[in-house]
Amino acid sequence: MAENRNQYERLHKINERLNRWRGARVVTKEELLDLTGYSERTLKEDLKYLREAYQAPLQYDYRQRGYRYTAPFDLQVELVLSDRDLRNLYGAVQTLTQFKEMGLFDDLRSTVEKIEKAVHFRAGRLPAQALLFEEVPYFRGSQLIEIFLEAIQKQRAVHFLHQKFENGQPERYLVEPYVVKEHRNRWYLVGLARNRRGIRCFGLDRVLPDSVQLVEEEPVESTFDAEAYFRQALGIAVYDQPA
Repeated sequence: MAENRNQYERLHKINERLNRWRGARVVTKEELLDLTGYSERTLKEDLKYLREAYQAPLQYDYRQRGYRYTAPFDLQVELVLSDRDLRNLYGAVQTLTQFKEMGLFDDLRSTVEKIEKAVHFRAGRLPAQALLFEEVPYFRGSQLIEIFLEAIQKQRAVHFLHQKFENGQPERYLVEPYVVKEHRNRWYLVGLARNRRGIRCFGLDRVLPDSVQLVEEEPVESTFDAEAYFRQALGIAVYDQPA
């Protein structure tokens, strides 16, 4: 932990010096060695870490024999985190990474990876495999979660084709979506099937992806109470009228 803290302090010193002379002159290797008080090997590792972990726009000018930033840059503001905070962050990041194969995770992947690097850097005493989960497999239909959440947010109905296990022909549904729920590594949509007159539960792995369309209509406000509904559910839903 002490070594990581020392590195963090060195990175701040290097960053401050590079920003002080940005656009005016380069900062030489000798100047950085004198500034940090460590070996040339350690300096190379620190500069590499700046580039890779923080995406610093760091460039070596061979003609002037020194380093410079090629664009405005600064390290993130340091957060005061206790060991307990770091352990909690570590657990949260490890939990999130279990779902990295989900389409919904695409926009978050780079953000979580940056947090993961920062937490591992600050919490150096925690090995990378200190917290292990059962591997969450990729499951068909997970790419539809985002569009159904969009429909719920916008209070819009959706058209889609759903294929039952026991029926070879897919059926078309017009549904007011209420909630997307995970149960035993499968995802489901629960909503009011207008053309069936009842609340139905649809396995996303049985929905044909290319058939899903939001309906252009006025928003439909829902009074659906998810907690009350699932209190009387057996497993994922109330199966008096299964889809």
